[in-house]
Amino acid sequence: MPESNAAVWVASDFSSASDEAVRQADAWATRIGRPLVACHVLPELLRVNPLFPERAQAQQESLDALREHVLAKLERQMLTVTRRQPGEFQTVVEVGQAPSALVRLAEREAMHLLVIGAEAGHGLGSTARRVMHYAPVSVLVARPVAHPGHVLAATDLSDPAVPAVEAGVLEARVRGARLTVLHCLEMPVPPLVDTAMGFPAWASYTERELQGWRESGRQRLEAMVAGHAGVMDLRCELGEASQVILETAVAERSELVVVGSHGHSGIRRVLLGSVAERVVEEVQAPVLVVRLKG
Repeated sequence: MPESNAAVWVASDFSSASDEAVRQADAWATRIGRPLVACHVLPELLRVNPLFPERAQAQQESLDALREHVLAKLERQMLTVTRRQPGEFQTVVEVGQAPSALVRLAEREAMHLLVIGAEAGHGLGSTARRVMHYAPVSVLVARPVAHPGHVLAATDLSDPAVPAVEAGVLEARVRGARLTVLHCLEMPVPPLVDTAMGFPAWASYTERELQGWRESGRQRLEAMVAGHAGVMDLRCELGEASQVILETAVAERSELVVVGSHGHSGIRRVLLGSVAERVVEEVQAPVLVVRLKG
């Protein structure tokens, strides 16, 4: 499937959280004019029976019947939640362990976005967490939107992080929402000095030094968004990145938080170490984890 026709996919386990994921996937696909595909993963049911090979056919028939039942249930969910008509979406049933099956789909299909649900106030389940880490596509962790009207995009100012900022700009524009682009300056380790008593003490930074770091960060933010039209609030804050992002999302009542991720490659994880993971775990709004290159 060409990238221009890459679909928005949504994973459903038929829970209330997946209903919300379906709603947001439907809205997302409609806004950007992409096809919509819903998928459900069945657990592996077939077992090898070397002593009774005839049982394999019966097991396969049972699996085929179950697959048809699940496809029908998935279609009913899509019809009910999205109000789309038959033929306006696709349904897929995979077999295997849910996280691995979803990652395989993301590797096999030309996905534009994969949407997964998370229960409000309960962090991430194991499936959502593993998909966020390993899927080679951007992932939307869907939660109910309590306060529409504000998008928060966090960046570490690196060149690979530009797509996350661009995604935030686009989402704010299509939603008619205010946009904050945030960079967090985590305090560098101050030099260790000796006091007159011979005990170590941490040297403090002057307000002038702190202001200089803020101004430098803001200038880099301005350069990053220079090609994008529209009013946006650019912030360069001092503090532990994940905590500042969480506090800003609460203060601004964000309807969407956008962060970047390099995915799981060797020991590399996400955005700024574990920043994106903590944000996705703790923020009470939907989070778009944009898969970055490099």
